[in-house]
Amino acid sequence: MSVRPRELLIGGAHLGALWAFAFAQPLLDLLGKNPDFFVARSNTAGDIVVLALFVLFVPPLALLALEAIVAAIDRRAYRRLHLGLVALIAAFFFVQVEKRLFTSPTALIVVVALALGGLVAYGLARTRFLRSLFDVLAVAPLVFLVIFLFFSDTSKLVLPQEDAGALGSRVEAEAPVVIAIFDELPTATLMRPDGQVDARRFPGFAALSRQGTWYPNNTTVADFTGRAVPAILTGSNPSGRTLPIASDQPNSIFSLLGGAYRLHVREAVTQLCPEALCGELRRPPQSDRLESLFDDLKYVEGRIVLPPALANELPNVSTTFGDFGNNDPTGGKGAGRFARDLFTPPTPGEFERFIERIPPGGRTLSVIHMELPHEPWRYLPDGRTYLSTSVSYLGTESGARWAVGSAGIAGAEQRHILQTAYADRLIGLMIRKLKSLGVWDEAMVVVTADHGISFRGGRVFRRIAERANLGGVANPPLFIKYPGQRRGATSPLHTRTIDVVPTIARRLGVAGLYPTQGRPISAARRGGRVTVSNGQQRLVREPLRLLLRERRAILRRTSARLGPGGLWALGPAPRLLGRPVPPLSTGIPEGRSATVENGSHYEDVDPSADELPAFVAGALEGVRRGGLVAISVNGRVVATARSFVEDGELKYGAVAPPAAFRPGRNEVGVFAAAPGGVLLPLGGN
Repeated sequence: MSVRPRELLIGGAHLGALWAFAFAQPLLDLLGKNPDFFVARSNTAGDIVVLALFVLFVPPLALLALEAIVAAIDRRAYRRLHLGLVALIAAFFFVQVEKRLFTSPTALIVVVALALGGLVAYGLARTRFLRSLFDVLAVAPLVFLVIFLFFSDTSKLVLPQEDAGALGSRVEAEAPVVIAIFDELPTATLMRPDGQVDARRFPGFAALSRQGTWYPNNTTVADFTGRAVPAILTGSNPSGRTLPIASDQPNSIFSLLGGAYRLHVREAVTQLCPEALCGELRRPPQSDRLESLFDDLKYVEGRIVLPPALANELPNVSTTFGDFGNNDPTGGKGAGRFARDLFTPPTPGEFERFIERIPPGGRTLSVIHMELPHEPWRYLPDGRTYLSTSVSYLGTESGARWAVGSAGIAGAEQRHILQTAYADRLIGLMIRKLKSLGVWDEAMVVVTADHGISFRGGRVFRRIAERANLGGVANPPLFIKYPGQRRGATSPLHTRTIDVVPTIARRLGVAGLYPTQGRPISAARRGGRVTVSNGQQRLVREPLRLLLRERRAILRRTSARLGPGGLWALGPAPRLLGRPVPPLSTGIPEGRSATVENGSHYEDVDPSADELPAFVAGALEGVRRGGLVAISVNGRVVATARSFVEDGELKYGAVAPPAAFRPGRNEVGVFAAAPGGVLLPLGGN
């Protein structure tokens, strides 16, 4: 007896309901609460609608087609297939329920989920009540579609919104304006232990401090990019439900000057510049956008529906807004609310191209948000990149805290400082470009960052502002070179990121500035309170003196971990740098060993390549936790680090200077530094 079409369709509707609850709704709920994900990727309303329709309906329809084929062959085979699919999809649903209720071994989670899925399949086959319930739930996909497209936060990107335009403000001055916004950069990173800008590590920022005004006591109003960058560009701290788009935040530096100034803009995470002023976004073809979108979301879906141990084997989705498959493939940390403050890593050269295209003088506004030195750390100071390793990402599964102790954090901080040196190089390029155009003296140049990061460790958050980390998270740098300014100055005033737009408006003589929460810096005072909207939807309010005390502690801690030397002397034992090492052929003591990841890449190195195996890292045995490790390239020590425990394994890692590598084969060695400076071989390539 063949399967009747009605029975087949009802069975398909049941699968669709189950699929919606187990797979589609959790993903759409996450995306609906994090529309910044689509903003940062420049997805259109059409992209979002196609995504929702595909996720909700295409997989169930494919399963229905499979069942129809089997039903045409054998009724009993169809019944077995249908109940098996019901049990399997229901099991994925129960995995998510179990993950929320308790932590168990993966095997137990899977067994319980399969058992519960089997009970659902059995009940569907044997009880009228469950069949009637599934009949009612068949409308779930349509309900979830309507909620996602029209009632979630993502609805602002789907429904038509009124585009903002220029405010028609009258501007007295004709000074060019340049605003460069870095990301995840604490002021402490730029400082020497004595509190001055470290000119040896960061000559570009030092030049800004000598030719402009440095405000070291600057504070942010939010600790995540989707809110912190709009605060800089609008002069107000937007609410948590406000999207970083022009229709939601129509008053900005773009609308303020857009009627009088020519715009040159690169936004990474926001879309605050109206299309009427900046033109329509240049997007890849929709087929490419959708392919990228689905490719990334499969990892997000996997982290939602799989048991924890299996989900953690997937690429990390908590340090970027996309390109997850290429995002530190050797690390596997949890997602959390992955669109909180993240973006696709930039491609080498985009910042240089933007700087090169800064227009000549007159009324021009150039604004760039550079995703530097934000994680993932992969840039060398000259702009080239290095290969990732298993210790490229050292955060916890949620990304909220460090998953390693002080020694591991020190290695991460070294890479942060090196990536900041690339940001510094871009500052130097920008200054030279403005001087070559002959507009440096007359220009108003603002260099700042949205927020910072904490390298404190322990129970202290890495990125979420709290009392214990304000010196790292809430204190981004602020440099302003005013029109006509020729002498540098350091100001003790307590400035805020929301003061940038009012300050520009005051200096340019803009008539009729829209209402802002910020005020011109000339009205700022010393001291006061730091107020930050943090990633836990809390308002952190603390005295500025507490932030400054924490910053002093950061400087002491960083100096103790990495030393006060130059970029390629960062490490716990700079005295060992340049020392010859014993040949590895002399033998490695029993019970000691070291692996070198990416070992094959040292067999044929091109020192002029855009990517180098400069990040030397691996696992250790026979070395105490926190033990001093020396890394050699071609017979001499080029970097030092301390061993640390990550995921229960003793590891090490440090970035070697590109100048240490020669064309062809390079010998990399790892040594334990014993008392008296004796180097004990551990391993190499």
